[in-house]
Amino acid sequence: MIKLSATQCDSWIKYVNDVISEEQLIETLLRKGKPNLKMELGTMFHSLIEHQDAEIPQIFNLAQINHARSLFQNGMHEAKIRVPFESSIGTIALTGVADYLTGNKVMEAKTTWGAFSIDRYLESIQWQLYLMLFGAREIEYVVFEFPALSTKFISLEDVNVELQYKEVHQFTLQKRMIDADMVMNTIDELCKYIRLHGLESEMQLNEDISIYNILGA
Repeated sequence: MIKLSATQCDSWIKYVNDVISEEQLIETLLRKGKPNLKMELGTMFHSLIEHQDAEIPQIFNLAQINHARSLFQNGMHEAKIRVPFESSIGTIALTGVADYLTGNKVMEAKTTWGAFSIDRYLESIQWQLYLMLFGAREIEYVVFEFPALSTKFISLEDVNVELQYKEVHQFTLQKRMIDADMVMNTIDELCKYIRLHGLESEMQLNEDISIYNILGA
């Protein structure tokens, strides 16, 4: 049985829309892709929100990190879920990891570098899958907009200035906005692609499928 994440489904949509190459898609499916600098900084920023007592590195602003942390309180960080799903190639395990879960609401912390575009998030399948997987009523995006990174910065070691976000964008998407047919068709088409290209053996679920629907596992 293969395991498929919301991120991998999102990469399929990007591939179909010519946003990423087939090589990049396969790297994502096989979890072999290397993060770029923006992704590394985003992961670091997200980790500082999740681990609220962690020391704040000098490349981020202390007051800004504390403000970001204040937006994610009294809930569960890194809520994980796995559910069985009947696809065109049989039963698969659909997985999701929500940044934050509070009551019947999922929250996602995102970083963007340069101009903010809400379409980037509206066109993603991630929010729809998360609402379906977690049975949530709504999902709130909290997007921290940073200025574009200098081209001089190649790796984390090159970043020698304090990075400050210039704006925080918050918006909520409701369960009633889900396009269920699109979601199901996307998963089915991706599963067909995985089988056609012989990737199933490298995407197998290593754990018992009986361990599913567990939050925070």
